[in-house]
Amino acid sequence: MSLEKVEDLFVSGYPHPQKAIDLFQGQWSSNLPVPGVLSGPNQLFYDDRIEWFIEQMGTLEGKSVVELGPLEGAHAWMLENAGVSAVTSIEANTLSYLRCLVTKELTRLTKTQFLLGDFVDYLKEGSDGFDICIACGVLYHMRSPVEVIDLISQRADSVMIWTHYYDEEAIANNPQIDEAKFSDSVATNHSGFEHELYKYNYLDALKLKGFCGGTARFSNWMTKESLIGALGYFGFTKIAIDSDIQDHPNGPCITIAANK
Repeated sequence: MSLEKVEDLFVSGYPHPQKAIDLFQGQWSSNLPVPGVLSGPNQLFYDDRIEWFIEQMGTLEGKSVVELGPLEGAHAWMLENAGVSAVTSIEANTLSYLRCLVTKELTRLTKTQFLLGDFVDYLKEGSDGFDICIACGVLYHMRSPVEVIDLISQRADSVMIWTHYYDEEAIANNPQIDEAKFSDSVATNHSGFEHELYKYNYLDALKLKGFCGGTARFSNWMTKESLIGALGYFGFTKIAIDSDIQDHPNGPCITIAANK
C-alpha cells in the first residue's frame, strides 16, 4: 500500500457524526435521526409500516425480536423506542452491516445486536425463540421464500412482513417495471406446500453502489395468494393486511401482520 493510500485511512478535524456517515457517502438509504447530518433520502426511522405493526400488536413492551435484513438499523431504533427487551438483527451485506454499526453508535442503541451472516442459516441452525420476527423487505430477495416463512414459524410467534409479490397483470400494466427482469416460473413444493415461484433477475441493479438485494444474482417472487397461503399453512392463523399497493414502481407490495 502506498503512503497516499495509508493517508486516506485517516480523518482530520474535530470528531463529528457526519464523518462516520461519509464513510459510506452515496450509499445510505435512510435519513438518520441525528441533528446536523446528511445521510439518505428515506424516512425509515419513522416507517409507517412498523408503526402499523406496533398498533396491531397493541404493545411491544418486553418482547424479544429477531430482525431479518436490517439494512441500516432504522427499524431496530423504532423497536427499541417501542419498548422491546432485545433485538437480534442479522445482515448478510457487509456494507449494510457496517452502516448498521454506525447507526448503532450514532443513535445509541442499547438493546440491539447486529450479527453479520445469512439469516436463513441463522434460522436453520440457531436455537433461540423469539416473540416477534420482522421480515421487512426481504422475502422477495429470497430464492426460497416459503422456506423462510417455514423457518420463521419455527422461531417466532408473530411476524411482520412487507414484501413485493408477483402479479402478472399489475406488472404488465406498470411502465416503471422492467418486465425483462422476470424470466422463468416453476412449480415448487416445500414441506407439502405447493406454490409457483417467478424468477427475478437483478441485472444492472447489481452494479449499484448501494445495492441492497439478495445474496444471489436472482431471487424468486411469490404471488400474494401463495404468501398468505404459506403463512396459514405454517401456523399463522391470525392475519391482518394493511397496505396492498398494485402500482408501486418496483412491483406490487403488501404489508402483513400475522400471529399464531
